Amino acid sequence: MSIDARTVDKTVLFQAAGGRFMCSFLQHMLRDVKRAVVQPLNSKIRQYYSVHVFRAMARLDVPTSEDAAVTRQLEAALPSSQTSVAWDAIQTILQIFSAVIQFFSQSTVLLHILLGQRDGLLLSGLSVVTYGLQFTNFRQHYSRFGSNSG
Repeated sequence: MSIDARTVDKTVLFQAAGGRFMCSFLQHMLRDVKRAVVQPLNSKIRQYYSVHVFRAMARLDVPTSEDAAVTRQLEAALPSSQTSVAWDAIQTILQIFSAVIQFFSQSTVLLHILLGQRDGLLLSGLSVVTYGLQFTNFRQHYSRFGSNSG
């Protein structure tokens, strides 16, 4: 082992440092792209749905448009000032996609590092179980959220 011999494999060290640098660089770059894209895209989505709700309201006759239940439904369909349901759905899908990529990339690196170690499979298995529990909590939170809003 490198620890016992007090040696460092410089190739592996530079690969790890280079990989970490690239991940950090990509993370900052994607954060900047997200900042540039979020507001215009959210605005377009809100505008798109506002037009459709306006058209639906224009097709209503006066007695139907004055019905409290219809008014509540139309108000619920209108996007709020900050976000829309469609934008929230897009963000949730992207968060799930990001979590899946993060899980597989971290699991692959962890398994690659721990595979040759004593009890490495046990440690990587425990890490996967931890991710599984986090996913279960995530699913429970969003299933409760979905059932409360319906």
